[in-house]
Amino acid sequence: MLKHLSQPVHRPERREAPPLRTAETVLVPPGPEPARPKSGPNLLINASFESGQAYFYDDTRERAVPMGWALTFHDANTQALPRQAAPFGRPITALINSHSVAAADRGRVFAGGVFCWKLAGGSSPVWVRLTQTVAGLEPGRRYRFSVNLLPDVIARTHPQIAYAADPLSVEALQTATFGEQAFASGWKAGGDMPPGRYTRLALDFTAPGPRGEVALEIRGRWALPLGAWYIDELSLAPV
Repeated sequence: MLKHLSQPVHRPERREAPPLRTAETVLVPPGPEPARPKSGPNLLINASFESGQAYFYDDTRERAVPMGWALTFHDANTQALPRQAAPFGRPITALINSHSVAAADRGRVFAGGVFCWKLAGGSSPVWVRLTQTVAGLEPGRRYRFSVNLLPDVIARTHPQIAYAADPLSVEALQTATFGEQAFASGWKAGGDMPPGRYTRLALDFTAPGPRGEVALEIRGRWALPLGAWYIDELSLAPV
């Protein structure tokens, strides 16, 4: 079953969460580094999460969503994927600054700026969808929806850290939807996104109308002890 917060997603068996106006908000202070100036055109709101603002999906305070974005996720009621041994669990998400990681990891965890969004599986398989409704597109013009994704999918920590070798430990899908017309990147797996570092993913499409929805879906089929993904520096711009 797909859980939904603020944007309409036409899928069966969804459960509505409280309206956004009742959601608890949080302001995350920046880290010690100076903010990076914006570069180039970008039609996304809060594209790199540099506003430092988020709201909580529910009163558990375990699922923070960057302002301007909406979160949905699959749970144990979703049919298992091939080879999946455990049901999907509720994700744990956070908007983090550079104080949240060791100094030695800051250059690796942040693709740019002083904030990024972190997704963790909580030792369960996970499947989430981060979306934003966009407006002001020029029909017939070519656009590129880009995302930086760092899979930090760790299978074991002793005697040394080892990343999950199975490519299906991390999968990502980008979509751009305009009513009944949708564009999709196709699911990318671990071979397209080596763990431990950022990969820039892109979806090119020709806008059929001025308003649509862009989405990033991330899923992992295994219950990893330290399964995490970092998302940073998204953009939607003319090609």
